[in-house]
Amino acid sequence: MGKVKIRFRTKKGEKKKVFRSYDEKIDLGGKGIISIDLGPLASCSSLQGLSLGVNQLQELDLGPLASCTSLQRLWLSHNQLQELDLGPLVSCTSFRRLYLDNNQLQELDLGPLASCTSFQRLYLDNNQLQELDLGPLASCSSLQELWFHNNQLQELDLGPLVSCHDLKDLTLSSNTRVVIDSHYRDKVFPEALEQILRRVIWRKRSIDQPLVDTPIQVTRGCAAVGGKFEYKVKVKNNTSSVITNVTIAILAYPDDCMNISGPPTKTLKRIGIGEFRSPQFIFVPTKDCVEGRIVATVSFMDHKDQAHMLKVEPYIIKSVCDLLEPLESSLEEFELMLADMSVNSEEISVSQPAETTFEQVQSLLPDRNFHIIAAEKESDDGEFRGTIMGLALGKYTGKKVAIRITIKGQTESDSSGVRIEALGSHPDMLPIAIEEIVRELRS
Repeated sequence: MGKVKIRFRTKKGEKKKVFRSYDEKIDLGGKGIISIDLGPLASCSSLQGLSLGVNQLQELDLGPLASCTSLQRLWLSHNQLQELDLGPLVSCTSFRRLYLDNNQLQELDLGPLASCTSFQRLYLDNNQLQELDLGPLASCSSLQELWFHNNQLQELDLGPLVSCHDLKDLTLSSNTRVVIDSHYRDKVFPEALEQILRRVIWRKRSIDQPLVDTPIQVTRGCAAVGGKFEYKVKVKNNTSSVITNVTIAILAYPDDCMNISGPPTKTLKRIGIGEFRSPQFIFVPTKDCVEGRIVATVSFMDHKDQAHMLKVEPYIIKSVCDLLEPLESSLEEFELMLADMSVNSEEISVSQPAETTFEQVQSLLPDRNFHIIAAEKESDDGEFRGTIMGLALGKYTGKKVAIRITIKGQTESDSSGVRIEALGSHPDMLPIAIEEIVRELRS
């Protein structure tokens, strides 16, 4: 099979790197690249992932990627891009993830993404965008995550997202005014978008005005404690009279992976003026991977003996790491295990030096119940690279889960690139394990 030579320029001069034309992933992240010619990639029809994050690119021609019809992921985070033409992605109909966070983009045409019907994640946080048309995303029904915070967006129409029923995460800066075009106002919005609309403008309501005005405040939360999940509903009485017969009912929960300990309803005789109560429900996992929604309602009687019912905001529960136990192993045994395991991976950028991220991961993995098998790091030619490997065992099924995390970046840079690989014999556990670690690193 043929080879391709990618030529690029750094502050130290011209360089090149050779890849195989049939490689599915090409990684050129964290190399201090100022400019690069992607022309040779036009022959890489098997390419699925291209990483150019944590560099110093101010401009980039994506033209050659039009021939990479298998492309699914493109990492351009932590560069200095001020503009970018996404046009070549029109032919990449399997394209799923675009990482453009931490650049200097002032405008971006999302039009080409309308052809990417499998598109899932768009990261545009920490740029200088002043306006953005989300219309092209209306055809991306598989969309899951949108990050727009820390931009200069004064107004954003979220209406086109009405068809994105898989949407799980959407972040905006607090000063961005959200509007819904009249064309979309009578549509049923996905849950994540509803949550955003509860905090910002909805139709003709002002910012921060609740979607539903009620003097009874209802909130919920959940925490993993000792291998179980403690779910609480807090009911606060802000009225000028006592409320009685306050009943909290669990309507639904992921019963394919957990059981509720005790009755699904709890009734409080009364809640006084200005007082609150927080009844607790215990859920016991039956599998090592827990995923689903806990749905509840609150009903009560007011001082006129009139009945009321309030919906509790559904709680999305996802957990793997809380249900693991550290597992010791030699490096040789560990590497043999990996050969028979399924693998899932994700790459992110972190706004801190690579060595700091390395130290953070070393502390993070034991906290998430992984035993560290090996931790290696090196610095060469101004570039830091570190790898940490961990192993754990599911408490309920005894299935092994391995983590391999690679951190790299320029030694003088305030950002780093992180590749997280989760491996195991239970494929459903892997994306959730990665998501938990990503959440910790981003926080």
